[in-house]
Amino acid sequence: MIIINKHDYKNCKAFLDNYYLGRIEYDKDIIFIVEEDNKKLGYIIVTKNNKIASIKDLFVLENYRNMNFGDGLIRTALNSLRLDNINKVFYKNNCDYLLRKGFIKNDDNLECIIEDFFSKHNCKRR
Repeated sequence: MIIINKHDYKNCKAFLDNYYLGRIEYDKDIIFIVEEDNKKLGYIIVTKNNKIASIKDLFVLENYRNMNFGDGLIRTALNSLRLDNINKVFYKNNCDYLLRKGFIKNDDNLECIIEDFFSKHNCKRR
């Protein structure tokens, strides 16, 4: 069975330490892990700041890519942010995967209006 859950850092530290090179901000970061049969396959880390959030990292193990785990992680994270009344999410780098998922390039960032992601599968109001 495939499960995507929110985790605190101490419960997924060993997995993240193998793949994530950034710093975890315990009071702001939210970590979602995708697992199958208790094996961790990928993660998304988002950070919240008032009504805006940013994706710090999205990762799926190479052997499990192209199986929609990344899509599931994005949808889970964006839905969680939406439930917290956060309207917009950014990613600070260029990422073809997020562009294919509907994120919009805006200067040096990618951005997504969360309601539009779910209603139009596109992140920018037209």
